Amino acid sequence: MKTLIKKVLLIAGFLTAAAASANNMYINVGGASYDVLNVDSNTNTGLFNEFGYNQMLSTTIYDVSGSGGSILGSTFYDTNIASELNAAGIPGASGKAMDGVTDITFGTPNSGQSNINSLSPLTPVFPISSNDGEGFSITWGLLVEYHFNGQIDAAGNVIYTGGSFDLIFTDGGPNDRVVLTGDLISSEANLNNLFLYFDVTYAETGFLFVDDGNGNFVDASTTPTKLVLDTNINPPFPTPDQLLKLDPSTIARQATLDGSVTARLEVPEPTSIALLGLGLLGLAGVARRRNKV
Repeated sequence: MKTLIKKVLLIAGFLTAAAASANNMYINVGGASYDVLNVDSNTNTGLFNEFGYNQMLSTTIYDVSGSGGSILGSTFYDTNIASELNAAGIPGASGKAMDGVTDITFGTPNSGQSNINSLSPLTPVFPISSNDGEGFSITWGLLVEYHFNGQIDAAGNVIYTGGSFDLIFTDGGPNDRVVLTGDLISSEANLNNLFLYFDVTYAETGFLFVDDGNGNFVDASTTPTKLVLDTNINPPFPTPDQLLKLDPSTIARQATLDGSVTARLEVPEPTSIALLGLGLLGLAGVARRRNKV
């Protein structure tokens, strides 16, 4: 009986660990000419488990028409897409913040404020001759374009309701293209950190490979894959010195964010895992009672 209970606990623990752990990945850039350092003869990067970014410019636009001009109860969207920022009148918008003191001027992201700057822990690595990034950040890079929708409830809780992002491969030439798209499915705010959860809805064939947990790497284009974005928001709720009223129904905020994106292959949801674990423990209890009879 003790052996059965141990097996049940082991299975439940394994499933929970599988749901919580991030997977290793690698990218196939598809061309040997990118690897100017000639680290190896293949076109695959070394293994990494996070896409990292720093100082990414985030613009949040609040619609306060239905909340009496207050951020509380408003809807919003986050974007770094140039056409959307232009349509909202963001570039060059300036004036006194809503605290009546702070001067604010908004802009659009430069090339260093919308890019992935590390494949962690693979890059950056020094000395650079040991870097198996296949030319990452030297001959090619990754840009991010995103639009996320959300709302702020009366208690100040920030809840994301949908949206998507595109990961763009760029070498400054005709090979620039979208290689990955993620659709936002849920969010979770925790102190100064925000977690956004995505389903990968498009992945270019043969580009991103993810460990299945057993050391086997599978193409993200053929296997259901989830992504988790972990970013800092400081402070989580905007303060008056950060907010600029664009018109009577629109308020905007800009901030720079640091964070990471990790990948996981499709696994049972935590609720399903918990129910399965309870079911297994229930079976163990039944077996134990039978053993006493």
